[in-house]
Amino acid sequence: MSLSPPVESDWPIYLTTTVVINAPQKKVWDTLVDFSAYARSHTDSRKATLLDGSKKPLPGPNPPLAKGNYIGLDVHMPPSMDDSIKPRALTEVIMQVEPERQLVWGSARSAWLFGAQRWHTVTEIDAQTTKLEIIAVFSGLGPGLAKAWMRTTVTACVEGMAAALKRRCE
Repeated sequence: MSLSPPVESDWPIYLTTTVVINAPQKKVWDTLVDFSAYARSHTDSRKATLLDGSKKPLPGPNPPLAKGNYIGLDVHMPPSMDDSIKPRALTEVIMQVEPERQLVWGSARSAWLFGAQRWHTVTEIDAQTTKLEIIAVFSGLGPGLAKAWMRTTVTACVEGMAAALKRRCE
């Protein structure tokens, strides 16, 4: 069963960005899921590793994405390419994969304390033009207490990721 995109009124913190990329949909998708390249181009996700259901790294250079597996992320918040800054380690569960169209991951932590989802939707406009939409939503006690900081910081992260994907694809 497919998940429906989050509705803004259902989430205390709802952030979104959309970018049009002059590249075919497949190239945008392949760039989005090239986790080995995140450290070279993403200001927020400095490392991304696909993990199996027991949270062990999946073998191979491009392991398949699958619902129920995990993604380990080393993130800079606020975003920065400065590798002297110690990243924060997150483990997110892959909630939905529709190849070449949509990737959704979310917090593997308790939702009452910190619930989060990140939606990446890739839509073909024409053969050489693609729209990328990223939605990040948060709920729970943690984001509620740090709402202003979360809005500013996560907006910079989401916009930075969209800009990095656009640069790499074009």
